[in-house]
Amino acid sequence: MKLTAIIWGMMKMEQSKPWGEVSDYPFEKKLREAKGCLELQGSDGNWNYDPYMHGMYNGMEFMLAMFEDREPQYRSAPKKWLFDKEEKARKDCVESFSKGE
Repeated sequence: MKLTAIIWGMMKMEQSKPWGEVSDYPFEKKLREAKGCLELQGSDGNWNYDPYMHGMYNGMEFMLAMFEDREPQYRSAPKKWLFDKEEKARKDCVESFSKGE
């Protein structure tokens, strides 16, 4: 069974439920919101902060691609995580303070 047929069936079931029973939002609205969440997670400083956030982005991309019946477009890990840069800056600051600079 093709994924689009499954999604179509889910949308039909969603529309046949009485409002407020399971969900107040139709499937299309949830999908739009998921795209917005992926866009936010994919912003600079978010997806490339550390390996966890990178994995979060790729996982969200996988789920959205599955619902849209397309191949996911994963992001490769950056050469340097932003967390590492912040950690180095913190250490440098502590060292400077310890030296009395």
